[in-house]
Amino acid sequence: MCLAIPGKIVEIDTKNQHATIDYGDGTKRQA
Repeated sequence: MCLAIPGKIVEIDTKNQHATIDYGDGTKRQA
């Protein structure tokens, strides 16, 4: 997984240590 692409973190789940990142083109990933 490459985090070099600028993305906006749209949701952070501190309980499970996950974040949802929106890359602006409809691509969303769990990090």
